[in-house]
Amino acid sequence: MTDAHSQLFIDAGPQGALTAGHSHADALSIQLITSGRPVLIDPGTFCYVCPERDRFRGTAAHNTLQVDGRDQAQANGPFAWTGMPETTVDRWHTDETFDFFAGHHNGYAPVIHHRSVFGLKNKFWLVRDVVTEPRPSGSGHRLDIHWHFLDGRDIAILPLARHTWSQSVERWDWSPVYGKKETAFVLRFSAETALPAEFAVMLVTGEPGTFTQAAPGTYHYKEPQGSHEFIFANDRLLYRATTPDGVTEQSV
Repeated sequence: MTDAHSQLFIDAGPQGALTAGHSHADALSIQLITSGRPVLIDPGTFCYVCPERDRFRGTAAHNTLQVDGRDQAQANGPFAWTGMPETTVDRWHTDETFDFFAGHHNGYAPVIHHRSVFGLKNKFWLVRDVVTEPRPSGSGHRLDIHWHFLDGRDIAILPLARHTWSQSVERWDWSPVYGKKETAFVLRFSAETALPAEFAVMLVTGEPGTFTQAAPGTYHYKEPQGSHEFIFANDRLLYRATTPDGVTEQSV
């Protein structure tokens, strides 16, 4: 997803060829660059054979969702994985006004992670995560959503008002080049919850507004220039914007 000042990347392809020796367990992870500066970061590869190898390539090191503390695939030595997830792109739409992505992966089978991303050009991105299982057992799962960043002044990661998930910021590491570590940070949202479950954030590089949820799959974002409504139904989206110029509505 690109606009005049930023590029947002979503990893929605295969984990890698054969045993994916150089890959990371990062299905549906996001990276963001604004004005040429890394904002939401990938951890990089600090080393190939060292105690920190799995930490840097594990799911918790990436901007995606983790279930029950597991990686999306199982490391099998320093240059191989087993049980790699299948990632599916359910919808991709792009035009001059906004971009929309919806996809899912089965790395926690039978639990499925669904992620939708809406990007309004030169404004903001909405990221919605939904976690499901075919036959909910009623027992809880530990869900963690990680957002790795360099400087909190670069971006507002705005959760829903009055959300019930725990929220913490911790120091993390990233490796801008092989063999080098530098300080970064991770914002983590966590919950012990039965499935299905959903959580959403707004990513805003300017002054953030107010983000609320009216019902499952229905969100409102209000800012000084107007308000925005998002109604999700499976992999479809109805987007409605209200500005001084009137109301516009689009469905994808």
